Amino acid sequence: KSPRRLRVMANSVTPAATVRPANPRIGPIEFDVSTWVYATVTLMSLLVVYDGWGDLKGVIGIVIVVVGPTLALAMAHTFAEVLEHGVITGRQLHAGEKSSLLLDFLTYLLVSVPPLIVLAVMSLVFNASLTRSIQVMLYLGVASLGFWGALAGHRAGRTGWRLVLSGVAGLAIGLIVLAVQIALKPH
Repeated sequence: KSPRRLRVMANSVTPAATVRPANPRIGPIEFDVSTWVYATVTLMSLLVVYDGWGDLKGVIGIVIVVVGPTLALAMAHTFAEVLEHGVITGRQLHAGEKSSLLLDFLTYLLVSVPPLIVLAVMSLVFNASLTRSIQVMLYLGVASLGFWGALAGHRAGRTGWRLVLSGVAGLAIGLIVLAVQIALKPH
């Protein structure tokens, strides 16, 4: 089910007095949690299994490796949503629906911004190697998954050890991706 339908379903069973915003916002930017988690895990998986780092031409090569998959995810998601809409409704998209899809598309691309900031800071400020920059990207990806898990637990009203477990669940997903790296490329 698409995130929009799930959001509608979730809001339809929640009493009006307790409805919270579906996703966190910073100013005008809404962070669709499912998009961020899905794209983060996908991008982390690519960073883990990609084996052509030595062939890349500097920082620009890594930018392409980071932005390329998020662009592919954005295109695939948008295309799938358009197809699903046509199949389910039997009509073309209205202007508002097109705007919504454009925002979803841009959200996928926005996921590539934090790793690019890490790359810039690690390269320009710390003069770190590409390998170290990628490691930091992966660690921060794990941390972000823990954050999304904890946020979901908090929004669901969990407290104490249940809230901690929500964050740990997010961290566990990220650590599984890192375990794949260890299994594929023991150092």
